[in-house]
Amino acid sequence: MVYLANGPVRNRMLALLQLLFTETRKSAAEKKKLLQSKYDIDVTLDMEEEMNTMCNLSEGIFEKGMEKGMEKGEKKGMEQKTLRIVINLLKKKFSYDEISELAETTRDDVIRIAEENGLAYH
Repeated sequence: MVYLANGPVRNRMLALLQLLFTETRKSAAEKKKLLQSKYDIDVTLDMEEEMNTMCNLSEGIFEKGMEKGMEKGEKKGMEQKTLRIVINLLKKKFSYDEISELAETTRDDVIRIAEENGLAYH
């Protein structure tokens, strides 16, 4: 296994691998030019097609990861907002059923939050 650092590397082979596999901001055409000018590699039509495929794949993986991260962040933000609402309503002594309805969560979740935060009452 080879670890490809984010920054510049001295080893020519590692720099080449870094260009091919971790440089997501460069298009296949840009990579082709660099392979030819910096590494004296003649890029064949087959190699160019493979680079295009590889670049498209890495872009797709990156975009999918970004979407998942954003969804996770939104979900966590909503969970935090719901938690704050439930705690505030518990402090005001709303009933568990009222809090459940207002916070759009289950009664069991309200009871769990109440118990975890020392705000349980019956």
